[in-house]
Amino acid sequence: MGSFFGNWHQEAGLAIFTTLAPSGLVAMLLLLPILFAWGGGRKGEGLRLCNYLMIPLGVTLLGFVASTIQLGTPANALYVFTGIGRSPLSNEVLSVVVYFGLAGSYWMLSFGEWLKAPMARAWLVTIGISALFALVMMGRAYSIWTIPT
Repeated sequence: MGSFFGNWHQEAGLAIFTTLAPSGLVAMLLLLPILFAWGGGRKGEGLRLCNYLMIPLGVTLLGFVASTIQLGTPANALYVFTGIGRSPLSNEVLSVVVYFGLAGSYWMLSFGEWLKAPMARAWLVTIGISALFALVMMGRAYSIWTIPT
């Protein structure tokens, strides 16, 4: 029993990340067409739905924060960015960070009045593309030969 739980504290972060992060991304992908149909969420129910974008963002963020547990110390997270372009893990992290930047800024700006429907719709399409790209990068990161299945 000790050998099974012996390394759980290290693998728990990765297990939580690989569960929560894709769940949040897919939840966002399910909300985006509804927001798009309502003019980017600028009126009525669409505006109220924008308030709930914090749920998929929060789920993805919890998974992303949990993934730093496996790094030994959160300070090692910065070293992940040194492998962009050659490391599937680095590409995965970068794609999730880009998604957070786009989706988080849209969520914050959705509370203001200046975000017009055409710009909101274009932003939603960009968020959807970044979420799909992040899912692909996650799949590639865990399909390398060093990751046991």
